[in-house]
Amino acid sequence: MKKYFLFYMCLVLWSCKKPYTPEVITKDVNYLVVEGFINAGGDSTIITLSRTSNLTDTQSKPELHAIVVVEGDDNKTYNIGEKGNGKYGEWALPIGNPTKYRLKIITTNGNIYLSDFVEPKISPKIDDISWDIKPDGLQINASSHDVNNNSRYYRFEYDQTWQFVSNYFSSIILKGDKLVKRNPDTEDIYSCFGNDHSSQITVASTARLTNDILSKAPILFIRSNEEKLSIKYSILLKQYTMSEKEYKYWETLKKNTENLGSIFDPQPSFVLGNLKCTNNPDEKVLGYIGAGSASTKRIFIDKAELPQTWEKEELFTCKLDSLHISETGVIFNNPNKATPVYAVYGFKGFVEAYYVSSVFCVDCTTRGTKTKPNFWPQ
Repeated sequence: MKKYFLFYMCLVLWSCKKPYTPEVITKDVNYLVVEGFINAGGDSTIITLSRTSNLTDTQSKPELHAIVVVEGDDNKTYNIGEKGNGKYGEWALPIGNPTKYRLKIITTNGNIYLSDFVEPKISPKIDDISWDIKPDGLQINASSHDVNNNSRYYRFEYDQTWQFVSNYFSSIILKGDKLVKRNPDTEDIYSCFGNDHSSQITVASTARLTNDILSKAPILFIRSNEEKLSIKYSILLKQYTMSEKEYKYWETLKKNTENLGSIFDPQPSFVLGNLKCTNNPDEKVLGYIGAGSASTKRIFIDKAELPQTWEKEELFTCKLDSLHISETGVIFNNPNKATPVYAVYGFKGFVEAYYVSSVFCVDCTTRGTKTKPNFWPQ
């Protein structure tokens, strides 16, 4: 009797369970997010506008058809054209010192957003991009200095480019209902280039030093088995200088986004930037708009310069399967799972079989591009 009672109670408790959805997941937030930098150094000014979304949302929410203007305290204005998907950009605005600048945004719902006026900060040159070989990877660092001791606060962004190859070299290609030899000049899918842009916040400061000398500031770490290091790797580093207020914004944002995981880590909070909604002061706006010019520097790292014991981690489980000539319908019906690699010829010179593999193991364009960058060595 006792066991039936226990079973009944468990059944009741189980039936009373209700899913709990925290308020932070279901709360409808729609704050404007402003990302970008007013470039005073002859480069593009790119502003990205989007809206915050719930944790359950899987797609970004770009802010479309807004009016974006750069205003100077000399009453000159410069329109920033819409490029699509929430991006607004203009090449080489005719701006510079000593004028201060701010960003003005008018959204389709009539709201007006203004950033504070900021003075352009001109970044000194990057002295050096160095790299140190660690037991488990490559540490890339940056060094810089300002003889006038006027910079003090630094922020870095970077673009990475690397050459890589697929697991198998394909010598044949499916054209219509035929398998023919691949043109090595125009149809090669073995060697490609990958690229990405920095996603983490990287800041550094010399405010506590007597001289404004930044020595080997850590920029990023690349694991020894990453595909990026398998042939040739390049990084284009961009260095910005900023005010103390802007530096504190980025430093706080970095802590909020990267140093979470235990009760001892700083707890997330709204990061106050330098933008406000003029017609609705209570509305929160995310972002900080600075102005100035960046300095850039590029380096290349060849596989031969790294430990030869470093081997890349295979991203996919790849194997070659053979198909008899009578089974080639598999290639025609499902080329993604049976991408042809090469043909096997019999005694009389006729094709008897084909070796195939997954498209991800054969076609490098599934995660890269065939177009060689114009800065890439010959």
